[in-house]
Amino acid sequence: MNYQSDGYDNYFRVAGRRVGTGLLVSFTDTADQPRTSVEVALRKSQACERAARAEAESRRGELQRIFEQAPAAVAVFRAPAS
Repeated sequence: MNYQSDGYDNYFRVAGRRVGTGLLVSFTDTADQPRTSVEVALRKSQACERAARAEAESRRGELQRIFEQAPAAVAVFRAPAS
């Protein structure tokens, strides 16, 4: 099971079985086991995507601040679609 939240980004092995009227579940962290080339590539791709999103958000915020500080009103006009 892949868990990517609360600062974690790892796979855990999950096993469950009935014990009487309850359920016994164990979680094993697999961080110390080698990763496949596919997983390594996926992690790299995810890191690149996070960096690109952060950069885009930073630039969007910068552009918004520029428009907010503009000395004149800014408007966008769009012609009807033909």
